[in-house]
Amino acid sequence: MSQVLSLRKELIVGDLKEMIDNFAPWDPLLVRVLRKVKDCLKWNLADLPLLNTSRSKSGRVVLIGDASHATLPFVPPLTA
Repeated sequence: MSQVLSLRKELIVGDLKEMIDNFAPWDPLLVRVLRKVKDCLKWNLADLPLLNTSRSKSGRVVLIGDASHATLPFVPPLTA
């Protein structure tokens, strides 16, 4: 539960017009769907530096797959 609460601190009320404007070049159907949205939220995204290697100094631990790069807090594993 504390993890959920900490994620909620990262939520910011979004601007619907900004969201629609950002997606306008994609597809007119998408814009029509977005115009039905009543409110939206923004997630703070972080840009993290790349690791020099995915292997620990001892060589006993290797990061692979989603563990080897930053992921968004709302994207379940294996879906992105």
